[in-house]
Amino acid sequence: MVIEAARDALAGASLDSVVGRLKAIIPKAQMLQTADTLKYLYKGGRMGKVKVAFVHAAAAEEAEKLKAMVEQRIDCVETLIAELSPALGVHTGPGAWGYVISP
Repeated sequence: MVIEAARDALAGASLDSVVGRLKAIIPKAQMLQTADTLKYLYKGGRMGKVKVAFVHAAAAEEAEKLKAMVEQRIDCVETLIAELSPALGVHTGPGAWGYVISP
């Protein structure tokens, strides 16, 4: 977004125009990021006691392994395993797995 704003400004756009363009971009912007470990989120206080849901698409064994690893390292209030919805599974295919955290 900053690069787009800078390009517009360098091209002579007004401040109002640049701000308007940013406001149009912001709701469309997305970021997906993964962490190799939850340890630093936990140690840094960003994650305390949490509810964790492990999801999978025909990968129950992998979800069970991930659940066991997380439960050893994180103070979970509650954990559960669920299959991904068909709407998501159709895009990933079988073998997808992951987790959802809700503090």
